[in-house]
Amino acid sequence: ETLMRALELLNYLGALDDEGNITELGEQMAYLPLDPQHAKMLLLSPELNCMNEMLSIVALLSVPQIFMRPKENAREADDAKNQFA
Repeated sequence: ETLMRALELLNYLGALDDEGNITELGEQMAYLPLDPQHAKMLLLSPELNCMNEMLSIVALLSVPQIFMRPKENAREADDAKNQFA
């Protein structure tokens, strides 16, 4: 079931054709060490003139946590983080 979902996702993203063969886009996506959705976002972003923005978004989505919250300064850290929200 999990494998079928993965194949359906790759087909939906255009990485696989209806016969299950890898497409040209799929080959390009395979070179990027990213989730398939992120790889497609990066590859299509130049066509939409948003490559810099997409690089930032994918970079932020590819790491666990970008904010540090030291226990001794938790309140100050929360206040600083709230400036971005």
